Amino acid sequence: MCKTELLIVNGHNSRLTIPHIELACANNIKLFYLPAHTSHVLQLLDVGVFKSEKNAWRNVLTHYRDTG
Repeated sequence: MCKTELLIVNGHNSRLTIPHIELACANNIKLFYLPAHTSHVLQLLDVGVFKSEKNAWRNVLTHYRDTG
C-alpha cells in the first residue's frame, strides 16, 4: 500500500510549474496551494510567533559571520 502525503505550498507562480506537479504526482504527493500573498492571514504563526525567533537567529548568525 502506497502512502499519500500532503504538501502545503505557497501559491506563488514560481511553484505552479508542470515539473513540480509531475514530480509530486510521481511520488504520490498531493499538492495544496495556498493563495498567493495571503501568508499574513493564513500563516499567523509565521508572521507573529516565528518571526521574532527567525530575527533572533538571523542576528546570531550575522554576528557569527561578522566576528568569525
